Amino acid sequence: MGGSGAEGTQQRLRKVREEMERWDDINTRLVDEFSQATAVISRLQVLGEDKNYGVRGVVAGIREDVVGQQMEVLELIFVAMGVTLENLNGISKTLNKALRDTNQMVCSKIINCVTVNMEEQASSPLTYFNS
Repeated sequence: MGGSGAEGTQQRLRKVREEMERWDDINTRLVDEFSQATAVISRLQVLGEDKNYGVRGVVAGIREDVVGQQMEVLELIFVAMGVTLENLNGISKTLNKALRDTNQMVCSKIINCVTVNMEEQASSPLTYFNS
């Protein structure tokens, strides 16, 4: 996030806005993935009971196959959630860097203003007595 002056500040602000929009999109994806995982986990509880298979319960290994397929789906969702969390972590790091850079810039400007003010006061010490 380089640049100096007003143009650099605009670039930083634009980058932060883009990252915030990405955060919203990725956070929405994470909520969706969580909802999907919750639905699969709810199904697993039902699919684990023999009474819920009716006449299909006579098919050898059907319960294990169906539960196994749902476990595979759940594993894929968890992998996707891991990637989504990594993306959110990357955005968090970018935003933290932007915050540090901005704080440093603000502190530098404050120090510069204080220094200039002190130099002005030092160059004309009698100004206060003549008022």
